[in-house]
Amino acid sequence: MPLFWIVHDEGKHRRVFIAEAEGTLFARLEAMRAKHPGDFAEALAMDSDSAGRVPRRLIGRTLTAQEVTGLLDRLS
Repeated sequence: MPLFWIVHDEGKHRRVFIAEAEGTLFARLEAMRAKHPGDFAEALAMDSDSAGRVPRRLIGRTLTAQEVTGLLDRLS
């Protein structure tokens, strides 16, 4: 199933949620159901190569700043 990178703004911080869903709308709904904090900023579909590098433990929850940094390093 495709993965989506969902970003919400929470004050001066951006929060990232990785959602597994059939489309952008469903990914945003998953983030809402998980009580992902802040106001919606953007949603990006991940290509299959990038999605394959995302550890399962990071899917379906709000990531810490350290996890986002580590994931971006892993994807680059």
